[in-house]
Order: sequence, then C-alpha cells, then structure tokens
Amino acid sequence: RVGIDDGRLFSVAGRPWLAFAAVSLGGEAEPCAHGMMICPLTLPTADDNKQKITCQRKITLTYERADAITKVFFKQQNLANVHQKNWVPLVMGDTLYVVFTIEPLCVLRVDLETGRCTQVRADADLVGHSAFQPFREATVLKSAQPHSTYSIHGGSPYIKLPERFGGEWLGIGRVTRGNTKYTLFFHTLTLRADSQEDFVLSRIGPLFCFAAATSP
Repeated sequence: RVGIDDGRLFSVAGRPWLAFAAVSLGGEAEPCAHGMMICPLTLPTADDNKQKITCQRKITLTYERADAITKVFFKQQNLANVHQKNWVPLVMGDTLYVVFTIEPLCVLRVDLETGRCTQVRADADLVGHSAFQPFREATVLKSAQPHSTYSIHGGSPYIKLPERFGGEWLGIGRVTRGNTKYTLFFHTLTLRADSQEDFVLSRIGPLFCFAAATSP
C-alpha cells in the first residue's frame, strides 16, 4: 500500500497548500506506515489547457516526539502509527501551526522551508482536558502503550471565526470506534491571555454523528 491519506487544504499568506499523510514514506512495505507532509500548490491558469493543480515540492514534517514513538511502535511490531497522521493545520497570520494531538492539546509551529516542527508549549503544561477523561480512562483499561491518541483524532483544518464570534479557531474532532465508525465534536481554540502562540481549548461541543442509511 502506497499513496497519500487525509489531504487537508489550507492557505498561508494567500497561497494554497496541502497537508497529507504519506503512506510508506520511507519505502516501508507495511500498511499504516505514515509520515506527514505538506506542499505548496500551483493552481491552473486560464491558459492552462490541462487545468491541473500541481504540487511544487513535498516537505516532510519532522517532530522528534512523533519520530521517537514511531521507532518504539515499529520495534514492537505495532504498525498502526496513527500519531504520524491527522495533524491538523491552523494558520495564524503568515505562520502555520499543526495540532499534533487534541488530548492533551499539543500544538506545533511549522517551518515551511524545512518542515521542522517545534512544540509551542512545554511538556509539563500538556495537561488533559476534563471533558476527555472518559476516553482516557477507557484507553488505559484497554492498552498499556506509552503513547495514545485516546481514540480522539483531528479533522478538517481550523477556521478562524470572525471577531464578533470571539475570534477563536473552530475545529472538528473525531472519536474513533474501529476503523470506519466515528463520533464527531466541534471545538474551539483560542490564545492564552498575554500569549502570542500558546493555544488552549476554549469550548468543546457535544458528541454527534450522521445517521447511516440502512436497507429495510
């Protein structure tokens, strides 16, 4: 299995970009061997007969914690490295951030030239949210892994809300139940008072899902 998963479109300084999880990025033969990448896009012009959107160059995102977890997981033959996908873009001004995990909230600043990601909050401040405590407890009961996403994954890129709605960033998260069953929730992020890039969860909405059509 090769290719890309979970493409997410966003814009930085008026320029379109794509974030995606590359499968078998390092030539791995196993499924679910993901690696995050971004690329600036070139849009077709009126004179372009092929009308194709092209990726100018692929930039691999690197984050030391995620890479260390991958090494541990692969050594244990645990190939579902979900921590190397579902990083959600958040743009503030001309700077790209990605949300590595929603629980606990861990935000990374991205260098658009090198792909190097820097954690904006110290490890000691990565505190879980009380609203997600049931998912944390359920995961601990099922797994003793040193790292877990607690079945809470990111979704579409964050959208900056107008100031009349608080100026927060609106996002959607997913709680997984198997590979194809998801329960969704809206949430918002805002900056901590007197901080330029320390994001916090400001609101979390109720869980919801879309009913599936079934045959009578």
